[in-house]
Amino acid sequence: MASVRAENVAEVMWELKRIDKFATYTEVATRAGFKPGVAGRTLQTVLSNVQRDWPHLQWWRTIPDDGLIAEDSPLVGKLRESGVELETGVKKGFLKISDFESKLFTWDPQGAVAVVSAWLMKYSSDLRAARHFLLGCFFWCIHAGSVRYRMDG
Repeated sequence: MASVRAENVAEVMWELKRIDKFATYTEVATRAGFKPGVAGRTLQTVLSNVQRDWPHLQWWRTIPDDGLIAEDSPLVGKLRESGVELETGVKKGFLKISDFESKLFTWDPQGAVAVVSAWLMKYSSDLRAARHFLLGCFFWCIHAGSVRYRMDG
């Protein structure tokens, strides 16, 4: 039986597969609702569970934060299998995805707030529709693990 963390990471992997992008350890772990751990160790452990339980998901779309991948890593083989171009990294014995930054995906919570605000301004006269929309957004945020509470000053 998969852990909650593994299920959440599997959801993130599905999103990455659909949009054909990569994400860093920190980005994936944050999106899944936990911290990646030192050097991404916690996420790597969860990814091994994802590989076991959901072999169809493209676990190799999760890349170390610095973008460097050890030459002898199974990740290199998977990336090459899927046609991803690799180049020599800044450290000896490491490779990096060509044009790494353009292939990364980040989830922008500010963008989501802007979409919700624009929708509310447009449909604020229809209170029933607005209520249903907000409830849908609330439940989606809880499901996606993207609800974060922050206190400013």
